[in-house]
Amino acid sequence: MRQVNLAISSLTHAHVRKYYATLDSNAKLNWVAVSCANEAVAEDFKLYGYDIPIYMSTEQMLREHPEIDGVVIASENHQHFADMELCAKYGKHMLSMKIPTFDLEEYDRMIRMVEEKDLISRAARDDADAFRQLVEAYQTQVYRLALRMCGESAADDVTQEAFLAAWRALPDFRGDCRFSTWLYRLTTNAGIDWLRREKRYRSTDDVTELELPDDAPSPQEQAEQSETQSAVRRALSRLSEEHRQVLLLRYMMDDPETANTA
Repeated sequence: MRQVNLAISSLTHAHVRKYYATLDSNAKLNWVAVSCANEAVAEDFKLYGYDIPIYMSTEQMLREHPEIDGVVIASENHQHFADMELCAKYGKHMLSMKIPTFDLEEYDRMIRMVEEKDLISRAARDDADAFRQLVEAYQTQVYRLALRMCGESAADDVTQEAFLAAWRALPDFRGDCRFSTWLYRLTTNAGIDWLRREKRYRSTDDVTELELPDDAPSPQEQAEQSETQSAVRRALSRLSEEHRQVLLLRYMMDDPETANTA
């Protein structure tokens, strides 16, 4: 059995020092690297005499050591979620040193992120049940984007094409962006392909439908909004049909009802 390659990220306080000897001496573990929160912590770490590469950036450490299997996250509370996102992005196992004093919404986001990363990893290895769970999690958002782009008659087909493209491309998904962003790009591509085939492009007048509901705007606000919409239409009219559609799609993907920001 090979050794497990471990690293420490965003080293800060002394409460992690008890792990130093274990990581250094346990024959089953290979201590690969450490990233430190600041220069003072790095200088303190050097005093222990471990021959371990030191980084001031967790992402740089993960980029330069793809052999890392897992990361002991030792960051301050405010940095913890960001480090977990990095580990998820690079497909690393995590040992969280987070103390249970943070906000529960952040904790829920951490759990969802880790669970989703596991589903993505399994689906990329042809696990149909894991992919089914991803479809269930995102089918509403994908359908909304397809609906607003191509209309009701084609929304189901475009949604199906987007998920089929995701299933085929998952082994190549490297986590350089959020899974939701990647999936919405595939949906956008499927929608554009359908529009090209059908030669149907929604009118630029539909930009008014993309405005968020306004709670009783004043006459001045209504006039300003109308002027802004007219300016947008004029600008859009100068673009090619394809570029115009891409811009409208980008607007739709930023709509919180369309894009899943979790």
